[in-house]
Amino acid sequence: MTASNRMVVGSALWGGSTSRLKPDAACVITCRPTRRIQNASEDCAQTVQKARELSNQRNVLSALQFHVLDQRFQEIATAADNTYSWILDGQDVTPSGDFQEHESKLKAVQLVDEWLRKGDGVLHISGKPGAGKSTLMKFLFEHETTYEKLGEWVGDVRKLVLGKFFFWRQGTPLQKSLSGLKRALLYSILKQCSGFIETIFPQHWDPSEYQPGIQPSALSIDNKEISDGLNQLLCSPDVYSHQRLALFIDGLDEFEDDHQSHHDLLDAIMEWVDSSRGCLKLCVSSREDRVFMERFRAQQRFRLHELDAADILAVIKQGLFANPNFQGLRDKQPADCDRLIRELARKSEGVFLWVILAIRNVVESLECHESLDNISKKVDLLPRKLHDLFTTILTSIPESQLSESCCTLAYALVAARLTAAPGIYEFSSWQASLCSLPQFSFLDEYMQSSSKGIQRSGMIGDEEMEQRISRSAAQLLARCRNLLTVIFEGFPHGYFYFIHRSIPEFLVEFLQPGSAAYQHLLDSNGHFNALAAYLDTLRRAVEFGSYRLCDDVALCAVAGLVSSLKALTEAPPTYFTYLDAIDTELLKRYQCEHDRAKSVWERGDTSVLFFWPLYMASDYGIPDYVLWKVPNYPQLLTGREGFRLAVSIVANHSLPRF
Repeated sequence: MTASNRMVVGSALWGGSTSRLKPDAACVITCRPTRRIQNASEDCAQTVQKARELSNQRNVLSALQFHVLDQRFQEIATAADNTYSWILDGQDVTPSGDFQEHESKLKAVQLVDEWLRKGDGVLHISGKPGAGKSTLMKFLFEHETTYEKLGEWVGDVRKLVLGKFFFWRQGTPLQKSLSGLKRALLYSILKQCSGFIETIFPQHWDPSEYQPGIQPSALSIDNKEISDGLNQLLCSPDVYSHQRLALFIDGLDEFEDDHQSHHDLLDAIMEWVDSSRGCLKLCVSSREDRVFMERFRAQQRFRLHELDAADILAVIKQGLFANPNFQGLRDKQPADCDRLIRELARKSEGVFLWVILAIRNVVESLECHESLDNISKKVDLLPRKLHDLFTTILTSIPESQLSESCCTLAYALVAARLTAAPGIYEFSSWQASLCSLPQFSFLDEYMQSSSKGIQRSGMIGDEEMEQRISRSAAQLLARCRNLLTVIFEGFPHGYFYFIHRSIPEFLVEFLQPGSAAYQHLLDSNGHFNALAAYLDTLRRAVEFGSYRLCDDVALCAVAGLVSSLKALTEAPPTYFTYLDAIDTELLKRYQCEHDRAKSVWERGDTSVLFFWPLYMASDYGIPDYVLWKVPNYPQLLTGREGFRLAVSIVANHSLPRF
C-alpha cells in the first residue's frame, strides 16, 4: 500500500472526507474487521457446541458402560503360538495324518472364510466343555485378518462396526444376562457410531446443559431404555445405510437370567439378524446343548473339538518344552518323549482343559525327577473324560491331606457362589467371582480354633499380610490340585478363581452328601461347614487385617456377602452373629478421630454406611437379620443416619413385622 493510499484509508476510517475514495471501497474496508469478528464468534460458538455434544456423548456412553464389561474377555488365555491360525489362513490343516479330520478342517476354514467375506446370519462354533471355544472367539475378534476379510463384506462405502460380549456364569448379573448383553452391545456400537446417540436417547440429550470445564452429573439409563434403544438401533435403516455390523458373542450356554430363558436370548439374536436384511451378522459359540444345536443352521456350524488335534499338539509341546527336566529327558530319549506327546494329544479328544490338567500332572512328576517310564504309565492311567479326570485328580490326594483339601475345595466353592451372587456390584467396585486371598489366609486359623482355641490380638501389618498371602496361595494350589488360578494383581492383595466353569459344576457333585469327600468334610474339624468358614474368615479379615486390608477387601466382601446370603436357604440365624461382629468392628474402625465416642452415624459420614451389613441387609439382603439386630441395638435408630436406616427398614419390610 502506497503512502497516498494509507492516507486515504486513514481518512475514511476516522471520518475524514476525500474525493479520491469511492463510497463502495470505503464500505469494503470498514466491513473487513467486523466480518472477522463475526466469523470468529461463529467459530467459537461452534466449538463450544461441539464440546457440549461430545460431553453429552461421553456422559451417555459412561452410563451404558459397566466396569467389568471386558473382564471375561481379558481373562481368557491368548491362543498359544501357532494355534488357530489355520482357521484364517488355511495353512497346516492336515493334523496327525487323519483324513477325516483333515476334511472337516478344510470345510471349517472354507465356512469361516465365506462367512467373513460375504456371508450372513449366524456362524455357530460348538464344542465340548474345555475345547477352547472362548480362546478361539478371542483369537477371531482380535486378529487383523478377521478385519481384512470383513472389510470385503462391508465394501468401500460403508463402515465396519464390531461388537463383542463374552458371557460368564461365574460373573456378575450383567455378565451373564440378556440385559448385560444388550448394554454391552449398545455401548460398543454407539462408541463407534456416536452420531446415533441423540436419536437413540433423546430423553438424555440436551447439550445446552453441559458447560465447558464443568463435569456433568452422571446419567442413569435403565434396562428398558437400553433394550428399546438397542432394538431401535438394530432395526433402523439409517444405521445400515453407512454401516455394517459384525457381533461376536461367546458362551451362550453360560447365559443365566432369573427372568428370561435361552429361548428368549435366541429369539432376540435372530430378530436382530432378520431385521438387518443382511447388514448384521453374528459369530456365536456354545456347548452342544440341544437348544443351540436345533436353533442354528447346521450348514453354518463347525464342532471345534473335532478340529483341535494340531493345536492341542502345539499346546502340549509348548507346556513340556518349557520344562528343563523334560528337555533333559528329550536329549536322552527323544523317541519316548515324542511318544508321550502323541499319547497326551490322542487321549485329550480335542479338549484343551484336559490337556492343561494332564500337563500339570506330568510337570509335577518331572519336578520330582521321575523316570520317563513312570510318567508314561501315569499318562496311560489318566481317564479320557473330563469328569473322570477331575475325579482322578482329587482322589489322588494323599489320605493325610484329603481332609484339608476337601475343606479348601468346599470353601472355594462357597466363596465363588457368594461373590457371584446378584446384587454385589450395586455396592462394590471389585471383580466378580474373585475370592480374596487375604480372607482365605484365615481359613487354617478357623479350622484350628475349634480344637486348639487359637486367638490373635492386634492388627496384621502389611509385611506379615504379604507373607500370609504368599503362603496361602501355595497352600491353595497344592490342596486343590491346580484346579484354581491365583492372581496377585487386581482385586487388592490377590484373588483366586476356578480355571473353568466345569470345575465348580463337578465339585457340587463331588462334595454332595453321601460321597466319600463329603464324609471327610463331616469327619474333619468338627463337621466343617463351608459357609460358616467363609463368614468367619471374613470376620477375621475385618478384625485383624490392616486398615488398608479392611478398606480394600472387607467392605467389598461384606457387600457381596449380604446381598447373596438371601439366596442361600441353608443360612440360619446363627450366622447373624458373624454379621453382627463385622458390624461392630466396622463401627469401631470408623469412629471420629477427635471423638471416639461419636460414630459415623452421628457425624453423618455416609461413605462407609452403605457397606455395613445392617444397612445393606435392610435394603437388599436379609430382612430377618434386620429384625434380629435392631431390637438389640435400638440406639442405631437415633440421629440423622438412624432416621435414614429406619426409613430404609420401613420401606423394605412390612411395618407390622418390624
